[in-house]
Amino acid sequence: MNLKPSPLTEASAVLAIAILGILLTFSLLSMNVEAGFAMLSNSAMTFLLPAFSFWAVIGLFVRSKSKAFRMLVNIAITALVTSVLGSLFISSIGDSTTGTVADRAMAQSVISGMSLVTFASCLVGALVTYLWLLRASKS
Repeated sequence: MNLKPSPLTEASAVLAIAILGILLTFSLLSMNVEAGFAMLSNSAMTFLLPAFSFWAVIGLFVRSKSKAFRMLVNIAITALVTSVLGSLFISSIGDSTTGTVADRAMAQSVISGMSLVTFASCLVGALVTYLWLLRASKS
């Protein structure tokens, strides 16, 4: 394609592809589009909003670097956000006394699944964005 490389363009393209990936994954796994939208909404609030913010802000500092470096930074930010926030929520649920042990274990597995699907979708989004969507640099 032919998108002009800029931090917001790159972050928005990765986000759009990740949203599509999350929606398709959860809709196909549950065989229910409504459940897919519900999980997309939860993933977006939990992981995608903080990741997008970090992608855009840190992208300002690395915008003069190569495409490969920016892609690796994007992937590293995604890994950091999904792992830290996923661990934080899993720990918080484990420390809670609300609900039964089985309910808390189910909630922890849902958070783990959301984290993994979000990371995989953002990884695909970063690869597609940086390897195909962005305009070739003028050397």
